[in-house]
Amino acid sequence: WKQRHRLYPTVLRESGTQHFEAQVIDERRSSGILEDEPITEFAMIFKPRFYWWEPYNMMRRLALTCGATLCNSLGQTTVFVIFVSVVTLVIEREARPHISLFLSGFTYCMLWQILLFVL
Repeated sequence: WKQRHRLYPTVLRESGTQHFEAQVIDERRSSGILEDEPITEFAMIFKPRFYWWEPYNMMRRLALTCGATLCNSLGQTTVFVIFVSVVTLVIEREARPHISLFLSGFTYCMLWQILLFVL
């Protein structure tokens, strides 16, 4: 969190456009932030405006695993898991938070796999 300004510069936050995104990605790679703070490598696979995506992903996983145990019947569990799977599938597809197109497509396929497994 202390290095947020280096991962996600103010210019990009204020502009909100993708024009600066490529510049920010290049700056992040050349700034030496990984040598200073190795934990920032988790945020380096995401586009600059999605530096918070990893905590979201952890909450999604917790909802699918632990949240399903809170349901009283098989029907409630199935509806809950399908709801969470569909909502997170749509969010992932619309946001496309990964820099790598391969990783973005792979994640999308894995979300479909979760949904198809439940169905």
